[in-house]
Amino acid sequence: MKLIADSGSTKTDWALIQHSTSSTTPCISYYKTQGINPIHQHSTDIKAILQNELLTQIDALSVDEIFFYGSGCRNDVINKVESIFKNLFPTTKTIEINSDMLGAARAVCGHNSGIACILGTGSNSCLYDGQKIVRNIPPLGYILGDEGSGTALGKILINAIFKGLLPDNIKNEFCTFYNTTLDDIIENVYRKPLPNRYIASFADFAITHKEIPEISNLIKECFNDFFEKNNVPLVIERGNRVFPESDHASDIIRALERNIRRQGIEVLLNTKVKRLIMDDTECKGVELESGKKISSD
Repeated sequence: MKLIADSGSTKTDWALIQHSTSSTTPCISYYKTQGINPIHQHSTDIKAILQNELLTQIDALSVDEIFFYGSGCRNDVINKVESIFKNLFPTTKTIEINSDMLGAARAVCGHNSGIACILGTGSNSCLYDGQKIVRNIPPLGYILGDEGSGTALGKILINAIFKGLLPDNIKNEFCTFYNTTLDDIIENVYRKPLPNRYIASFADFAITHKEIPEISNLIKECFNDFFEKNNVPLVIERGNRVFPESDHASDIIRALERNIRRQGIEVLLNTKVKRLIMDDTECKGVELESGKKISSD
């Protein structure tokens, strides 16, 4: 049987795949455990999660292949994670440990090239050539980066609430909803393990209250930050011509569409411009064939 894992800092989704000689359709069983991140967790903690949460549900001796895609699985910690799995799955022939970013790229793009992004407890993005990641803007973790992530949204929400940038009724509802105080938050963030997971848990409040204009603006700010700092990778070729590194013009179109939506710009399709409205040498707007005039900013 084949075991595949998609692991973030908060939760891990597992799929156990069993092929049958009597059917072309594999039998797939799904399991969940808490997240595994070797950057934030000690080997003993990871081993305990696997023993107490996964191996109570599946038989280790029945697993032939393991493909683990996890957050924090950088090259310098892959051997550490692999050794844990080898210890707990002694008869498994194939054990591959890769980043969650590669897992996302394979799931989204298959064997085609493209751009893949992750927005979870943390965030990440990459350019994928159909087999491997060829460019990755470092996410830098929840302290220095992870723009657009649950942790980033939780941070700006907490900041806005306790610095008085949101109305008192929102602060009161927040504290009641989580049965918490500022002292509790400081304790959990600065003195307890896995603060990124803790901070990201507050993103739920933002999402369930997104109809409130002030919180809606915080959410937009958070996602805008992700796109601004994880732009479409570009290359400059002969004659200073600029192209998307993926060679897909659609990547530029999508980037433009994102920025247009972000700025609240209205796009008029199938609309002819009759003339430019000029003030000396400065363009002040356009007049459409319909007679409508649109001033420029």
